Amino acid sequence: MIRLEPRELIFHLLQHYGYIGLYLLFIIDTLGVFLPSKTILIISGFLVSQGFIKHLPLFIAALAGSLTGFFTGYQVGTKVGKPFLDKYGKCIYLTPKLLRKAEKWFDAYGTAAILIAYFIPGLRHIVPYLSGIAQMPVRKVMLCAFSGATLWVLTFTLIGRFLGNNWSTIINILNNYRLEIGGIAAAMALVSFLVRRAFGKNYNNKRA
Repeated sequence: MIRLEPRELIFHLLQHYGYIGLYLLFIIDTLGVFLPSKTILIISGFLVSQGFIKHLPLFIAALAGSLTGFFTGYQVGTKVGKPFLDKYGKCIYLTPKLLRKAEKWFDAYGTAAILIAYFIPGLRHIVPYLSGIAQMPVRKVMLCAFSGATLWVLTFTLIGRFLGNNWSTIINILNNYRLEIGGIAAAMALVSFLVRRAFGKNYNNKRA
């Protein structure tokens, strides 16, 4: 089996399948087949800066793929529940140990976990299933997923776009300090979520 590097993978997908290839890639990634999606987004942003691809269709493809994968995972969690994932989750690298760890974290942070998980290595792939298992309202779940996916896609594509030829250095830094950077990004996402929630409540109270 030929293994393509992220840059080669992007060129292969775009050459043979266009942006629909990136859309399918992010569906697969979100469902738990771990791919270097962060690296792919950064390199894609770099390709935007070089004029090889357009940022808007790239953003749409990545966002739509992520949300399609999230909704699919949510439906799986709703229909088959935790016993199924405990038994078969390891087939897509969702081990019982990882699931239990993510479940505790998910219970602690609630809906904010959906937004934050995009910036925490490994959790982004599990939260869709857990939100379905928890029978959370689909509209609320997908709104949080939309917010998280938008921030995630924009963050890493813009990093690649504006740092240009330094993308390889940035990827090394992100890989070496991924937990620290993920924690900072998650904290920022949580603060943003709480602020918007607080202002939303205040606005609703004033209207009432």
